[in-house]
Amino acid sequence: MIPRSGLEKTSPFSAARLPPWLPGGDRPVSLIALIAGRDEALRREIESTMGRSLPEEEMGRALAERYRQALEAAGTLIRAAVIIDLSGEGDAAPLALGWAAALGPEASVALWSPNH
Repeated sequence: MIPRSGLEKTSPFSAARLPPWLPGGDRPVSLIALIAGRDEALRREIESTMGRSLPEEEMGRALAERYRQALEAAGTLIRAAVIIDLSGEGDAAPLALGWAAALGPEASVALWSPNH
């Protein structure tokens, strides 16, 4: 659970900002469940960095890479993650792909979406 003091109401939420709040080092997280939406904050950041609008497929790859980098940088060990996209229009698939790449075969990452 993230303490209320760790949330900044003025900052748009991005799943890429989540890993630093998770325990690191030798304290693995047994299970994390996330309800994913569209990560508009990270999408804007990526397009700003690239200097252009990206097609959805390219944006998905860029999001997955940013999520992978954020989780690896935090050094968080997660044994299992369940990522849920209730609308089918969120960024759950890139989040699941990025985290699966960061966690490797020792962990399980499950994705549920009405589109997958």
